[in-house]
Parts: sequence; structure tokens; C-alpha cells
Amino acid sequence: MEPASSSRSVSSRGALRHRTGVSWVAPVNTPSISTSTSNEASIKNLSLLAIARTLMLLDQQVLHIADSVYKLISTGRLNPDDEQAQASAREDAAVIRAVNEHFNEIQLGRATFHEGYLQERILVTYWQKSFHLARQIIPLEIEDAAANGIKPSGATKQIGRVEEGAAALSTQLLRAASQGSLTHDMILSIAERWTRLEEILSFREREGGPEKVLESWDKLSETLEKQLRPSPLPPKRIYGSEFWSSTAILWSTFMVTTVAAVPLFAMGTRYSEHHAGTIEDADFYFLIQANLVQVLGIVLSYIPVWKSGQVPKRVGIPLTVLGIFLTILAIPVFLHLPKEWSNFLTMIGAFIQAFMVLQVVISST
Repeated sequence: MEPASSSRSVSSRGALRHRTGVSWVAPVNTPSISTSTSNEASIKNLSLLAIARTLMLLDQQVLHIADSVYKLISTGRLNPDDEQAQASAREDAAVIRAVNEHFNEIQLGRATFHEGYLQERILVTYWQKSFHLARQIIPLEIEDAAANGIKPSGATKQIGRVEEGAAALSTQLLRAASQGSLTHDMILSIAERWTRLEEILSFREREGGPEKVLESWDKLSETLEKQLRPSPLPPKRIYGSEFWSSTAILWSTFMVTTVAAVPLFAMGTRYSEHHAGTIEDADFYFLIQANLVQVLGIVLSYIPVWKSGQVPKRVGIPLTVLGIFLTILAIPVFLHLPKEWSNFLTMIGAFIQAFMVLQVVISST
């Protein structure tokens, strides 16, 4: 429904003149407001229901602005000699009463909000027409209020209430968007109302009225769009290549450190001479060489684990210290206990290093 062209202009302070042949509002057919008496078609989402109720109050307040002006005209307080304007105002006021009857049915619990209420834009025309009328009334109200030293009333005050309701609506919109309840059609319908409200608030401020404090739609819509963007899908953790590679790594680590290392250590102990080594044994220096490299490996493998947080520090730090301690302890044990015990301590340090490397590999895959 296209908004009608401007129908009145202020020719002098305190008088509104009717322009012949131009309708004040859109056709007088009652608009189809989306209310429902069926549970199946009603809004069930609690966030959307809260938005619908706030939007209904805003619609009623905006319609009240036009209705107040129409009453002034139909009773002859404005344009008393223009019978055509009075007849048109009475018809338009009847349309507003019909719209309000729909809302009253909801407030009395006889009907509910239809799913389409938040998407249709039929009432945007009435917002535009109401604010068109308010533009002609607001300068007079502000001038009279300033002359009498009081706050503006009438349309000026009513628009302030709409601004307060819109501020509450913005919070509800952000909550619904974060839950994924809003659609682009809903946002577009509310945007049509919001931008017209911004225009009349700016006009009121220019005329010497209260300063506009409502958040701009550009800023609000940017936040809403970010909330509406679909979140990336979580990575697949089962039956993917990452799952099978991690499984293979886990089982191969288990096989090497448990199934292979333990039996081999038992066989080595069986054939060992069970006596301590000396500093003249070549194995002593090979042991120092291998264990120093192992200490370095334990430290280097724990650094990425510590940074990634893959293993809690209360677990990772003691394990790392234990691995380093046992690896270094294996060197003097070689000289004072049977050689197999030195090998056992070195093996435990190697297991800890393998655990650290395993965490690095798993975090990367």
C-alpha cells in the first residue's frame, strides 16, 4: 500500500488547511492485521511473542497520534469550514478504530498474534501518515509549551513514549537474534517503522523539542546482521580422516609403549648379568648421550603442550619434571644397581616423552 501524498500544509500558525482532492491516509478499507484464533497459526516462540507485544503497543501509540488529529478535524476544532476534510477524517478514524479492535481482542485474550504479524508491513503506511500529521502539530505544541513554560504535550509527548518503547524493542530484537528466532522479513518490517520514527524524532529535535536518544537503525541493524549470520558447522569428529588418524596414533603408541616395551624389558632382565656398571663401560657413555637427548626431547615436546593447554598444567608440569628426573637418575643408578634398573628408569622417561608427543600430534590433527 503506497503512502498517500501530503494532504495538509501549515499556511499560518494554528490552522491546518485541507488540500482538495487528496486523501489524508490510504484507502479506508480496514487493513488485515495478523491476529489468530487458532493455536496452530499463533506465535509460540517466547522471544518473538515479546517483540510482537511491544510492537503492538508502538502501533497503538502511533495510531493514537493520527486519531487525535482526526478528532480535532471531525469536531470542527481544526478546519471548521471544510466539510470534506471532516468527512474524510471521520472515515480515517473509523479505520483506526477497526485496527485497534484487532489489538483489543489480543489484549482481552480472545485472539493471539498470527505468525505473519511481525512480517507484514500494512501498518507502515499508518506510521508514515501519523508522523506526517505530527509534523504539522509538533511545532505548534513546542511553541505553546515554551510560551507557557511547560513541557510539550499531545503528539510531541506521544512520540516520546514511542521512542521509549522502541528502546525496549531493541533489547528484545538482539535477544531474539542471538537465539536465531528472527528472520530478515521480520527485520525489514521493523526497519520500516524504525526509520520513520528516527525521521520524526530528528524533526522534533530541530523544532526545539527534546534531543533524540534512540539508537540509529544503521547501528542496530549491523548488530542484528552479525547475530543472524550462520555459525560455522563444528568439525566432524567421527568417521572422518581425523578420527581414524587419531585412533591409529593412539593404538600405535599403546602397542609400542606397553605391548612391545614391557615384554622386551622382561627379556632383557632375564638375560642380564644383574650387576652394576662402571665408568669404564662403553654403555655408560652411550647411556649419558641417549639420556641427555631424551631430556631435551621431553622439554621440547612439553612446550607446545603447555601453550595449547591440551593437558592441564597441574598434570603436565609434574609429568615433565618426573620424566626429566628419572632420565637423569638413570645415569648414577647404572653405577650402583644392576643395569636393568637404569634401563627401567630411562624407559619410564621415554614413556612420558611419548605421551607429550602424542598430545602434540592429537592437537594438530
